[in-house]
Amino acid sequence: MTDGARAADRSGDAAPESQSLMTTTIPAAAELPDPPVAHLSLDGRWDAAVRLDALTSLALADMDGTEPLRYVGNVRDLRLERVSGKMDVGPALARLTIVDSPIMCRNPQGRDLPNLTEVIISCTSKEFSEPCELASNWQPLLNILQGAKQLKNMTLNRSGTPYASAPDMSGLRQLEMLALNGITGSVYFPPSLRSVTLTDCIDSIFQCDADSLPDLRYICLDLIKYDQLSLDIILERTHALQSLTLKYSGSLYDAYKMCPPQISRLKQLETLALDGIEGDICFSPSLRSITLTKCTVNNFQCSVKSLPDLREIFLDDVYCDQPSLNKILGKADRLRSLKMKYNESVVPSNKVHSLYTSRLKQLETLALDGIEGDICFPPSLRSITLTKCTVNNFQCSVKSLPDLREIFLDDVYCDQPSLNKILGRANGLRKLTLKYNRYFQSIYKVWPVQISRLTQLETLVLDGIEGDICFSPSLQSITLTKCTVNNFQCDADSLPELREIVLEGVTNESTSLARVMQLAHGLERFIVRGTAENCTAVLELYLQPSVMMLELDRVRLERLVLVGAPCVERLRLRNICIPPDQLPVLARLVRVRTVMYLKVSCIGVGSGQQDAASLQQFALPAFIRRHGVDIELAVRVGQQYVQRGSMVYQEGDSQPVALPTRLAAFVYRQKIEPLVVLCGALVE
Repeated sequence: MTDGARAADRSGDAAPESQSLMTTTIPAAAELPDPPVAHLSLDGRWDAAVRLDALTSLALADMDGTEPLRYVGNVRDLRLERVSGKMDVGPALARLTIVDSPIMCRNPQGRDLPNLTEVIISCTSKEFSEPCELASNWQPLLNILQGAKQLKNMTLNRSGTPYASAPDMSGLRQLEMLALNGITGSVYFPPSLRSVTLTDCIDSIFQCDADSLPDLRYICLDLIKYDQLSLDIILERTHALQSLTLKYSGSLYDAYKMCPPQISRLKQLETLALDGIEGDICFSPSLRSITLTKCTVNNFQCSVKSLPDLREIFLDDVYCDQPSLNKILGKADRLRSLKMKYNESVVPSNKVHSLYTSRLKQLETLALDGIEGDICFPPSLRSITLTKCTVNNFQCSVKSLPDLREIFLDDVYCDQPSLNKILGRANGLRKLTLKYNRYFQSIYKVWPVQISRLTQLETLVLDGIEGDICFSPSLQSITLTKCTVNNFQCDADSLPELREIVLEGVTNESTSLARVMQLAHGLERFIVRGTAENCTAVLELYLQPSVMMLELDRVRLERLVLVGAPCVERLRLRNICIPPDQLPVLARLVRVRTVMYLKVSCIGVGSGQQDAASLQQFALPAFIRRHGVDIELAVRVGQQYVQRGSMVYQEGDSQPVALPTRLAAFVYRQKIEPLVVLCGALVE
């Protein structure tokens, strides 16, 4: 028997008593197995020589399944994907999965199917929408459902085909999980139901013949159109509901959907998510998390004095009454996360909020987007994110913010002294991000903070800042984008934790960066990128042997100093302007044997401009062959050559050419003396 025939496909669930049997997958061209198998996958073909007497799990795909489906009497797990034909369902079947298959399933004489607990039918391809009788009208499924008295999970998905009515489920008294997609018409809720998910359904009418649904814990109605009255009846009978999601699509409604008043009666509700709702929102005492998106809230209601379990509030583009929101915040004594976002495409102007966050003694996460007003820092705060906000004043009633670990300000117009005051109290700050992307201002902000005071700062990200940048000894990573830096400062004798420096579009005409590089003995990644308009100047670059990744792109490099033997593994040099006397040092860097990724292009001398009449492109990959190294080189040294496989051709010529034995001699003959040293290093 071939190895392919013995390869096990363990995706199925075999019965415990069959674990000692062989588990086998039959590929299209494999040898057929001789012994009986427990699990079998057939893709595209069937052979009668395959023994199926001990089969407990069968998966068929892309074939006519009429013949093999005659032997599924003992199969417990059956999966059919793009399979045609017909079959009789046996009493041993426990799980049935049908995907895009025009299959006819029958249950002769309507016999009982005591083991069938899960049915998944999915019709997502328009190619199979017409011939797929099972997925088109569900009629063949009715015979199965009539005998499946123990069915617990059912999924019907018609996401890729026209809407269809759901089958009659009134006889499924043990059903616990129901998921429907692309269904229209009535949906029955059996009393045993624990979870129901409806997605992209229309004209839904919910039916229930029981007085209560005691086990129903989860309801999710996502982008559906339903009868409001029938939903109200269902919610009245779900006394133990814990999670409710109601989401509406603008394509289905011209106006907002009214919020069901029955939500106030759900005494065990923990999670509430509403999208496109209008009306009053009631907070039950059991609520732990509430998410409102694109809602119009007339009033936030709460009949109790406290909301002790409420941990998270997320409001995204919500029109709401400010006093009622503050009233809720005043009762949420243990709130941990508050997020509010206003999108200008929905809200014409920024909302003005005077949030009572100072009363939230356990608040850990605060994220505000598009807010205008005062921002108060409670002492428990661990992370604050402000985006496109106008802050009149940062307030803090305590002398220290010991738990504050992260501050992220993106396009925030704020009072500079009050921000400095907050930073002065954040002694344990680990990450600071300040971005001024000219959303509010067209000029750079002047950097006001002495970073050296943040003795535990590990990550610093600045965008659009102008001023001096100070490195604290605890700093591990610094990223500067479109900044104007007068000086890089460091009061410490070393920067032992610094691992990464990234400079993009930074203007700096001083040599102060050299001192930082000398102190960063453990630096691993150093990246400098200029812009399409301007090169970034690096007057002195001290490269530590610890650097494993070096990238210089559109950089004017005046002096390169290698501190010890370089150990760079990833090296990228592009559009480098360098004086002729620095080429030997650059050549030494290029020929480092630790490099596994090398990309060099457009290495210039002096101003970076070369005589186009005497210099053309030359492809250097032909001269460098290191096993396992990813190399891409394009340096101006002579005529254009290209490498195809192991042969080298001159551009436009189909005949291989002989290469010079010494590239340096070739360069001399071309009278390109400034590049001799660099090119000699490349071929070593």
